[in-house]
Amino acid sequence: MTQQSHSRAVNQIVASIQSSFASKAFVMKQVNGFDGSRKLRYGVPGTCDIRGYLYGDALAIPFEIEVKTGTGRLERAQAAWLRLCARLHVPHRIASVHSDDDLDRVVSDTITWLRSFT
Repeated sequence: MTQQSHSRAVNQIVASIQSSFASKAFVMKQVNGFDGSRKLRYGVPGTCDIRGYLYGDALAIPFEIEVKTGTGRLERAQAAWLRLCARLHVPHRIASVHSDDDLDRVVSDTITWLRSFT
């Protein structure tokens, strides 16, 4: 799978969260990377692809989702970020999309996981 597949997976998960939770969620894509032509690194290393908040009656619940496509694996900084999420009791998950055919199932599983917090 390609970088385009990763972007498509992130975009579809974000859109599905927005449509499934409407005004009960705030969700955003985290942008991290390296611009080789300018030798510039941007974003916070290790942060998940998707960050959001589910709004309840009294408070908002933060969540983080790391999207992996194909044979992608966690980098050291990503594993450290997820450990930090665990220590802070921030719900987090890795959404693994192994093929384009797998995307609908991963999106559905992610929505089900988020519904468990509401």
